[in-house]
Amino acid sequence: MLYMTEGRMTMLWQDLHTHTVHSDGKSDIRLMIQTAGVYGLNTIAITDHCSDRYSFDPERLQQECAAARKEAACHVIAGVEAVVLDIDGHLSIADEMIPHLELVLGELNRKTKGCFESGHPEQRAENIIKAMVNACRRNPCLRILAHPLNVAAPAGVDLTLFTDDLLDELALACKQNQVAFELMSDQWWWFRTQPLDKVTEEYARIVSYIAGKGVELTLGSDAHSHQGVGNFIWAMRVLQLADIDESRIAYIMPPNPTPGVAIAGAKEANSHEH
Repeated sequence: MLYMTEGRMTMLWQDLHTHTVHSDGKSDIRLMIQTAGVYGLNTIAITDHCSDRYSFDPERLQQECAAARKEAACHVIAGVEAVVLDIDGHLSIADEMIPHLELVLGELNRKTKGCFESGHPEQRAENIIKAMVNACRRNPCLRILAHPLNVAAPAGVDLTLFTDDLLDELALACKQNQVAFELMSDQWWWFRTQPLDKVTEEYARIVSYIAGKGVELTLGSDAHSHQGVGNFIWAMRVLQLADIDESRIAYIMPPNPTPGVAIAGAKEANSHEH
């Protein structure tokens, strides 16, 4: 996400995971985009939920983003956070929605069938990885795994159960299918009944291993109001513990750029690669 400007390299920060009043967020699309611009972000992605709890209209989303883009000080991406419905990797978005979406995130949750029914934490950990692997392989539209391994609250799974062998499977599926691994600053929330320093260290171990296999990393605040836009504080701490430079964060090219806003060139956009 490095960009050359005025003879020096600067970061082009992208918040690729946010929610609005169109799902469970508190702020409207315009306010989220205004906030991103005020905070100096290069890009914000609006990624409301598509699930049985919310009525998701991708055409309306695209229209609202296009209207807001006219006065925006940053790039705006019209996306979605889809649910991985089952261990086979099916997503909660219909095929006819995909042409209207510029970015697709996929998340596991407690309703992902086939993942959490087993009483054995080790088996649940294997199921979780299998569901994400299958989601990567089954869905060419999937670009980012949202808050991967956010599984303690529904599943009682400890991060230590995600062994190198399991992470190898996930890393291979991500890399082969060009799916990024998101760093989200509220990831620790799902593990808040555990010692949080240990949680942070374990997640840094996982991120270090995944990144070491060449998987792209992205940032997402998962903000549910304008006040949370661009919150990458814990994510930056994880990167520091994992000894990963922030320049390794991938730059996702905005499909409909906002005029006058910087875009990372091919060389800079790929600066995270080995």
